[in-house]
Amino acid sequence: MLITKQTPLIFMHIPKTGGMSLFTAFTRLWGEDIADLYNISIRKPEEAAPLLRDPGKALYCGHYAYGLHEWLDRPAHYAAVLREPVDRVVSLYYYVGSILKSYRNKAKNKGRSIQELLNDPETPDYYRDFAALLEGEREPSLAGFLDSPCADIDNGMVRRFSGVGLVAGACPEGALETAKENIQRHFGAVGLLERYGETLRLLRQRFQLPELAENRANANRQRHQKEQIDAATQRRIEDLNRLDIELYRWVASRFDAELADPRLAVPVAGGGRRDYAQAPLWYAVGSSPLRKIAMKQGAALGPEVSLDELAASPPVSEDGCYVCGGAVRLLPAALHPKPGFFVCDACGAVGFRIDPKERDKPAPRPPPSYALLVQENRKRYMIERLTQDLPIFAEGRKGRCLEFGAGLGGLPAWWRAQGHEGLGVEPFEPYRAFARHYHRLELSESVEGEGPYDLIVCWHQLEFLPDPLGRLRGLTERLAAEGRLLVSAMDWFGPLEHLSGEAPSQLHDYFSPQGRNAFGRHSLQNLFRLAGLEIEREEHSLSGQSYRLRRGANQPWLGSEEPWQPRIEAMAAALAALREGRAEEATRLWPAFPAAWKARIEPLVRTRPSEAAWLIAEADGILGENYSYRLQRAGWRMQLGDPERALADLRWIAKRRAPIDALRLLIQMLRKRNQQDEARRWAWLAAEINPSVAKEFVNLLAKML
Repeated sequence: MLITKQTPLIFMHIPKTGGMSLFTAFTRLWGEDIADLYNISIRKPEEAAPLLRDPGKALYCGHYAYGLHEWLDRPAHYAAVLREPVDRVVSLYYYVGSILKSYRNKAKNKGRSIQELLNDPETPDYYRDFAALLEGEREPSLAGFLDSPCADIDNGMVRRFSGVGLVAGACPEGALETAKENIQRHFGAVGLLERYGETLRLLRQRFQLPELAENRANANRQRHQKEQIDAATQRRIEDLNRLDIELYRWVASRFDAELADPRLAVPVAGGGRRDYAQAPLWYAVGSSPLRKIAMKQGAALGPEVSLDELAASPPVSEDGCYVCGGAVRLLPAALHPKPGFFVCDACGAVGFRIDPKERDKPAPRPPPSYALLVQENRKRYMIERLTQDLPIFAEGRKGRCLEFGAGLGGLPAWWRAQGHEGLGVEPFEPYRAFARHYHRLELSESVEGEGPYDLIVCWHQLEFLPDPLGRLRGLTERLAAEGRLLVSAMDWFGPLEHLSGEAPSQLHDYFSPQGRNAFGRHSLQNLFRLAGLEIEREEHSLSGQSYRLRRGANQPWLGSEEPWQPRIEAMAAALAALREGRAEEATRLWPAFPAAWKARIEPLVRTRPSEAAWLIAEADGILGENYSYRLQRAGWRMQLGDPERALADLRWIAKRRAPIDALRLLIQMLRKRNQQDEARRWAWLAAEINPSVAKEFVNLLAKML
């Protein structure tokens, strides 16, 4: 491969040319070695500096113009894709229209003016050029879109290839020849969206790449082709993009010859510039869950999973299932891109066949951060709920407590503050160093030879371990006679959502980026039985599936009641149905799908409230204990004139997860009802969990005193 960290690839992604499909294909090769420059604001171009200086990046992606190599300190290759210009502008119109609609609804729901929304630093730069279109209630017309000052609809491709960029005013005539010269001299490959498969072949042969997945991501599913646009509008788009049309025809005329040319790409020398205010980064377009997922997974979001493909995957006989010993079957790449994942035909457990050389190597972890600190505070609050009735937490009692996978050390530090012996095990040295300096706490690298403990916590660790059963048995051995073990893990066949409550894009979103195991409830509960544990309490509204366990032998086996093939097929079909706008079908295929119920209920709350109420009642019987559904339901109940039940939902959410937005809304409602004492309790909790908002809530407390 010609693309390395020493000679990276600069992928100049022109909007609506299939770039996101190509980006997701690239993630198979480079994963988190990709520098995502899509959301670098022209107001803060210096934010690009860490990525451009990072020697560990092999691919740079963003909507920038030619010239980025001048800010690198090493040579680099260029590649890009063109699209027929009229079709590109029409596609851009539909895409931007959907984004503007979401921003308009966001402003309306939060009671903000459009100007306040535009002034918000979180609003991406790109959409500010369409400010006039945000004012109306209806979706903007194509004619109105073409009146916008956005330079991307005026020869946006020539602007990028020439290095002129998205500056105000008409595109200079001379930019076309400059663009052609840059393509001939500096671009290793320039493809065509209309010949996407051949574009992948050109990229492979020019940069000596392995096979690239041919996916279609971020496509407009409900847009008109250019042939359906009226003639006058089409002529106007052609007039605005005359130079782009000439460039596209020129590249298309050379494309067959380029495919037949066996030459390899030659990198462009880096320039080592450091004045980031002049870097051709142009406009931020916003963060994207799709990009984050793809980079973390190191995989393209590929075709849907089919039952036929799964059933045809080869059985793997050696070792068998680590839960029940049954035959396991390798998962095809459509379900999970990392080779070596298997599923048990009998109990539905999912695991990962690890190279023996990698078996004892800990899974990669993100560096310590403020976000992780807040996450640990919230985790501590959830764990407190599961343990507050244990004898060791009764007044005057002290216990010996251990967290396996202690992260930044927040939970052991809290135990110590309560007078207990709080210990933690954390194999990742940066986390141990953070705990040492921040909490004045020394975490251990392993638990070997220690015990007994009155309480052990293993919170979302089993998913990352090469031998989850062996680890559970080791922790069980270290429990005191009356000790308790807390375990939480992802629920593989539970509600179709991320732990954050967001809807997944594909089934393999269910796996953490470095995850090695996934459990249905039966497979995890059977794992407990093999480890000599029995369930004392379970709580599935906190974080996946969560259990409080104690020693208990000879527990009944749950049997083979999680048939994975039809379940996976139903989940995949439900995801596809929702993406295509068939929300009712999605809930029929997979009833525990919060995002599908939201898509059905939300449009009816204002227009047909009685029908919305009926659907809410139907969803309650399926998702009544689901966090993200409850949070959404609270908002619906407010709109339907039922503040009492909305308040009950917010209390339920706050007691389990304490998200700041829910706490903020709960406190506002309580203050309006003059329930100041309860409002103060929640304000203290919010300030404790997330210190960054402490000032806001302390000010609230001052007003309530």
